[in-house]
Amino acid sequence: MFAASLSNCFSTPKRLVIEWVQYYIYLTKPACFLFGLVFAHGLVKNAVADVLMLYLIEDWESSNLPKAAAIINIEEGVTAIIALVIAHFTDACIGRFKMVLFTTASYIIGLMLLWFSTWLFPLHVKVRVFYPALVLVALGKAGKDPPFKAFLADQLPSDNEEQVFDRTNFWWRVLNFLGAAVSVFLLNRLSWKATFMISTIVMVTAYFWFLSGFLVHLYDCKEPTTSPLATLCKVFKAAICNRNLNYPPTPTGYFMNERHEVQFSPRHRILRWMDKAAIKRSSSSDQEQKPTEELPSTNESESESELCSVAEVKDAKRLLTLIPLWTTFLMYSLVQAAGNTFFIEQSDGMDFKVGSYNVPINLFFVLKSLTGAISSYLVDLLIPKQWTTQTQQRAQILKINAGMVFSILCCIVAWQVEVHRLKLIKKCGCWDSDNENRKIPMSVLWLVPQFFLLGFIKGLAEDGLREFFYNQVDKSMKLFETPFNGLVIGIGKFLIVFFIPFRRSWFGDAINYSRLDKYFRLLAILSFCNLCFCVFVSCRYARLEGEQQPKIIQFQPQEPPIQEDAQDQERLQK
Repeated sequence: MFAASLSNCFSTPKRLVIEWVQYYIYLTKPACFLFGLVFAHGLVKNAVADVLMLYLIEDWESSNLPKAAAIINIEEGVTAIIALVIAHFTDACIGRFKMVLFTTASYIIGLMLLWFSTWLFPLHVKVRVFYPALVLVALGKAGKDPPFKAFLADQLPSDNEEQVFDRTNFWWRVLNFLGAAVSVFLLNRLSWKATFMISTIVMVTAYFWFLSGFLVHLYDCKEPTTSPLATLCKVFKAAICNRNLNYPPTPTGYFMNERHEVQFSPRHRILRWMDKAAIKRSSSSDQEQKPTEELPSTNESESESELCSVAEVKDAKRLLTLIPLWTTFLMYSLVQAAGNTFFIEQSDGMDFKVGSYNVPINLFFVLKSLTGAISSYLVDLLIPKQWTTQTQQRAQILKINAGMVFSILCCIVAWQVEVHRLKLIKKCGCWDSDNENRKIPMSVLWLVPQFFLLGFIKGLAEDGLREFFYNQVDKSMKLFETPFNGLVIGIGKFLIVFFIPFRRSWFGDAINYSRLDKYFRLLAILSFCNLCFCVFVSCRYARLEGEQQPKIIQFQPQEPPIQEDAQDQERLQK
């Protein structure tokens, strides 16, 4: 009896583990040729891209902290803009395989130029080589998501789209983490020349392994169809062209109005004008206002560039409803920008030894990524998938607000750490030019809490925004989540370029001559104000959703307009 009960206790966890493995761990031959490139991206990101600030300070931009921080944030902002452009051309013109081929090649050339720049001793020559290399690296990073990630999803086929998404995310995170872990333990003690060389070799090797899969005809290369960005521009153009038309009183006045609505969700007075993009100029309501001889022909007025279905208008309106929430992430991006620049420089002069082990600075970025993934996964366990879409959206907004709370805590912790560091610098006399390279009695582990909180911010705020985006937009726009959300965060990082000249006295040539404690304190105050604004925006979203759910403005005709729908389909095909 006891043995049977003990066997039952172990059978349930065993069954759950087997189900989890069968759901997530799925391998195909084409995917195996892509795993090496995912691993290489993770290694290069942690070994080069995340700590490029140190290279600028130590190698050729020494004693110029503000300029180095501006370069890093501009590069990340430009990468976000390029990512949106690349995503558009991938789906509209080139296709995913060709885009991955092109962007990875530019990444390799950029890494080779960085390696080549370490051989050039004159500073002005290094600078001339560095900036083109940085642009090529930004282009390579921009092609990582969504083109490369979507191409990986194409090689993991399944009837369940959600399962494909989960499997892709699983391999994406695992292989990126393995690449980052290898860079921490193998590349942390090497010089910049050796780091750039090994990163280039790893990326080239993975690139040729990726090409070998194409040579044996393993990949499922889908042809480009259309881009959601093109659809958005099409709706804007049609709404502007139809701005002088009146709203039709019947559903037949709108193009491809399958639900026979006269007002489209989301019903907001600011976005009401976009409904005009679906108006048919040849509708009966318009014919009553103008003589027949003045009406343009169908071929002239309803050309392909002006035809917008009701579904396309709804998709565009849903995307624009995200703008208020996106504005709250501009301040959030300043905190993330500080983590990629000033948090790294805080380690200057600290003791990196913990016992006999020398702690590498890029280990903190692994900690940040790991914390973000775990926190997001644990919170997702509390949000059942059986909940309605409205309930899930409220939970996701709450997740975003929790991330904003952690951004305040992160700034407060960084502020107090910097205050303590400056006291030790003053006590040790490191402000003197003779002692500026002197170590202070402060362990680098003091930086663990703020990087830990950075991971919580990313796992809650950014993942909450991603999930809210998925629930808000149509399926065709889901692949554009990373470019759209990344663009907002990238634009926010440009703000630091304008902020540094405004408070130039806080940013000295080196960190020991700066007052980053004042900057972190200001970030904490601004983050608190941003949290208040985020709560206000969240309440407006909850109110808007409540207004949309109970009533649906529809018009039921006596006879279904079968002939009208057939004509609409014929016009769209033309």
